[in-house]
Amino acid sequence: MLLAGSRGVPTLAPGAVNSGTVTLTIPTSTPLNTYFLIACADDLAKVTESDEANNCVVSPAAAVAVTRPDLAQTAVSAPPATKQRGTAFLVTDTAQNIGAVASGASSTRHYLSLDATKSAADTLLTGSRSLPALAPGASHAGSATLTIPAATPPNTYFLLACADGGSAIVETDKTNNCKASSSMVTVTP
Repeated sequence: MLLAGSRGVPTLAPGAVNSGTVTLTIPTSTPLNTYFLIACADDLAKVTESDEANNCVVSPAAAVAVTRPDLAQTAVSAPPATKQRGTAFLVTDTAQNIGAVASGASSTRHYLSLDATKSAADTLLTGSRSLPALAPGASHAGSATLTIPAATPPNTYFLLACADGGSAIVETDKTNNCKASSSMVTVTP
């Protein structure tokens, strides 16, 4: 996979050496894995050489681990035992970046779920909280005032808190973004 970035090399006398550094960008489509780094002089073959086969050198060990952040919801407060639809309540939650690289900023969204697992059938609550960029291992706790939509069918629901609820972050694992409350809320008309 070709990385974005290169450096210029001046005209070299026989036996001369030129060293330098370059900042490289790994394409976002690069599959997660650990890679060897290959540096190639005259990669575009602009200089006629007596031996074109010795232009590249490979890192002695797999040196570049391509990974992504991984936001996980680690805590969510219990909702009220009973709440009328169209009314609001306060919730607190904690999200953590358990990945090996920093995440960008995102938001935590909250849902009502009949089965404690996020699905398209869940009801999105009005209100969310901003989640700042998180370094690897960092966590962030916060609160949000949530409103139950007036059209929500009366029933008993789990409260779900979902880190990166808007799917703004490309992560190694999206299956750990939501956490269900330990108790349920009964939504009344």
